[in-house]
Amino acid sequence: MPSLYGTNEPFPGNFICADGDPLDGSHWVVYYWTAILVIESILLSLAIYKAWQHRKAVRGSSLMQALTKDSVVYFVTSVMSNSFL
Repeated sequence: MPSLYGTNEPFPGNFICADGDPLDGSHWVVYYWTAILVIESILLSLAIYKAWQHRKAVRGSSLMQALTKDSVVYFVTSVMSNSFL
């Protein structure tokens, strides 16, 4: 069985400059969660914007209220769970 080792050359002649990163890879975790937080914030903003736009037309609509409430709950839950990792 061949031994596995890390390299900055995933394909012959294709080098990746990643020498400044920590050995445990913790540097990239920040960018991963930042991207998720930005996307989730945009989706929450769009959901709240649409709910605000249609608030008079669907005042008694339980579906619109449920969708808005669930969007907010999902955002808060994902932010809270990601902040503990």
